[in-house]
Amino acid sequence: MTSSIPEQGAAATGSGSEVLARVYRFVFVAHLAAVAALQRDFSRLHFSLAGVPIFANEATILLLGSLLVAITVWRRRLVLRLGALEWLLLAYLAVGAAFTARGLAVGFGLAALRDAALVYYAAFAFFALAFRELGGTTARVARALVGGSVVGALVWTGRFLARPSLIDGHAVPSFAGILAWLGLVGVLLPWRYTRGWRGVGRWFGVAACSFVVFLSAYRTMLGVLLASLLAVLAGRHWAGEVVQHLRPSRLVAWLGTVALVTAALAALPLSRPVVIDGDVPAGHALAVVSRRWLGGMAAPGARPGSAATLDVRRAPWGSVNSSVAFRTQAWRNALLRIRHSPWVGVGFGPPAALFPDFHCELASSPLSNCGNAHNTYLTIAMRTGLPVLALVAAVNLVALGRGLAALGRRGAGGKSTSSLVVILGLYASLASYGVTSLLLESPHLAVPFWVIVGTLAASNLGGKQDHTA
Repeated sequence: MTSSIPEQGAAATGSGSEVLARVYRFVFVAHLAAVAALQRDFSRLHFSLAGVPIFANEATILLLGSLLVAITVWRRRLVLRLGALEWLLLAYLAVGAAFTARGLAVGFGLAALRDAALVYYAAFAFFALAFRELGGTTARVARALVGGSVVGALVWTGRFLARPSLIDGHAVPSFAGILAWLGLVGVLLPWRYTRGWRGVGRWFGVAACSFVVFLSAYRTMLGVLLASLLAVLAGRHWAGEVVQHLRPSRLVAWLGTVALVTAALAALPLSRPVVIDGDVPAGHALAVVSRRWLGGMAAPGARPGSAATLDVRRAPWGSVNSSVAFRTQAWRNALLRIRHSPWVGVGFGPPAALFPDFHCELASSPLSNCGNAHNTYLTIAMRTGLPVLALVAAVNLVALGRGLAALGRRGAGGKSTSSLVVILGLYASLASYGVTSLLLESPHLAVPFWVIVGTLAASNLGGKQDHTA
């Protein structure tokens, strides 16, 4: 018997919608893996359209948004369910649009658009929610983030060993922290991705992980690593799992080994200073990054690309004070601005115009305290006001609550929680990293962070799509 015309039309509509959904899922996962692997290099990829540069992340926002519109039109219904979190995200994006419009209205131009990235990358939380609604899984998100991070860290490590350079060392922490967390969990906890490893293989993983963290040359990674580990342990406990085989002696041995090796290499004698942003002599590579790991590196008045030198032969602890002072001053400046404008912030625009009494340079820089609080949460409050910071906190709390609810439900049902625990650990890693660094202001960090927020929220959808294994 032949199908009726309405039935044939419904089948065609469903088929076309599924094709678009598959394209959406592929673009979403591919973009996430590329960001995790290439980091800053991916964020710099762009093409010109009518003389206007369109960067890879912004192009993906347009593409995924267009696909969602097409799917919505095809299905004649919204892809997303508008709950509390979705409305909070919409409010955050609306606030960002208002601040951007204000900056453009007063003539700040591209500077206002650049600062708008603090807000508009939250679109990736929506994309993650839609990904789950369209049949994606938490496991695919976890594999894209972790797999991309591992590939990127291995490539960077090889590049550093081939040509040691301080400027490359500054670019690594964002994915080294994720890899560090993966290494710790993989070798110290019994989770499904590492079943089958034996003896030497497990400890080789510890050694490789430690080496990459060591080469990342950032002291803040230690806090990120510990925060992630605690999140994983808490997540497994929340799911009702008994964490076995986690011997405190192994954790102490791992951290102690890293500390001793780092201190020993930092004590190696060096024959001459090192050029800022220049190549490091191969024989001094490990000693140089050890000093940076322990004490940071800075030269007064040095700017990127300058020929200033840093005498790394001195004891490393002196530069710890300069590193702490740098961030303390940035936080103090941010708090002063928040105090002067607690409700609406200073807005989006060039630092020289927004902070006239700080005598900012015309071009903003990661090494500048003008406009960069070096704490994402203070930056949000400084730029957009305390109410918007409360809005962001509400988004994160709702997403975290949904994720924990799903984790407890799956644990009680005897289902796998591995992927959701991965996401929880990655969330802790990035959220803690934002305390001392630029999280939402950096595309290669903001994209995975907002994806993780959306994935945590979507994990509590329920029904047939509630599968995280």
